[in-house]
Amino acid sequence: MQMIFQTVIDEVHLLHEKEEWKQEITDKHGAITQLPSMFANIVSESVQLIKEALMASDNGREEDLLTFKNAHSDLESLIQNVLSSFAFSLENAALEEYHSETSYIPPETTRLRICMNNCQYTQTQVLPRINKSFQEVGQLSLEKPIAEAIKCYVTLDSKLFEAYMEQKIEPIVAIIEPSMYVGKFDWARAPKPLDARDYVKEIIHNVISVHAEVDRVSPRNSTQVKEAMVRIVQAVTEEVNRLLACISRMNSNGCIQAMCDINCLRTALRPYLSRISRDFLDEASKPLLDLEKQGDSQVVKTCEVEFQDRMKFHLYALKAHNV
Repeated sequence: MQMIFQTVIDEVHLLHEKEEWKQEITDKHGAITQLPSMFANIVSESVQLIKEALMASDNGREEDLLTFKNAHSDLESLIQNVLSSFAFSLENAALEEYHSETSYIPPETTRLRICMNNCQYTQTQVLPRINKSFQEVGQLSLEKPIAEAIKCYVTLDSKLFEAYMEQKIEPIVAIIEPSMYVGKFDWARAPKPLDARDYVKEIIHNVISVHAEVDRVSPRNSTQVKEAMVRIVQAVTEEVNRLLACISRMNSNGCIQAMCDINCLRTALRPYLSRISRDFLDEASKPLLDLEKQGDSQVVKTCEVEFQDRMKFHLYALKAHNV
């Protein structure tokens, strides 16, 4: 019996090598591949072998092994190992460099997103299908094995999400400081502001690009998009706050420019501002308010109007996606 289960597990562990990354995109499940169905087929095809192995023959007389003491719990443990084994293959498909029978392997960030969808599809569609297959095997309940297997897929989903966030956040955050100081910009010698500076617009453009990527492969009405955007925006606002706090000297125009940049970021990213993100922006604004002079607020408002006019399509995209 154990040999049958081990053979199934070994076969499942190698499934990622058969991944061809042919995407099937639906509103309900987002972009998924054939890997979860291949896993379901392997397990379902093994059910008959398991059923036969459970019937021991003694002098021509068959006896159901499930009637033996601890048989149910032992079998449930074996089944749990099989149901959880696919998580190993999904993780390899997403994170590891491996040989594939196909010449096309998508970028790591795309693999991560697709494998997250495959992970969730396995929980909601594949495991119930496997449970139905095992109903042929005597009076066997898969409630506990499935519950334990789901914990593995939830853990994997979280791990893949963190890996995806790391891949996406680092490049966006890393470019903010160089962009802020492009052309040797000096806050102490800043000219009169007319608009938000280009680093602000670059942040918004990069955030929208990530949003488009996540939205393309995620299930419709999923929380994945919101969760990813909130995390990215939080990292962006933290970095902007850090950079502004490091400025040692500002002239009056520099203060106005910084306030304008903060307000424009707040306006653009509002759909995805968490409490923490709002706190970062408020913290960045606080020193500037003490330096405010008469008429500065009007200049800031004028700059904000100019920013919203020039960036109206970007702002609309973020608002529309959030709706």
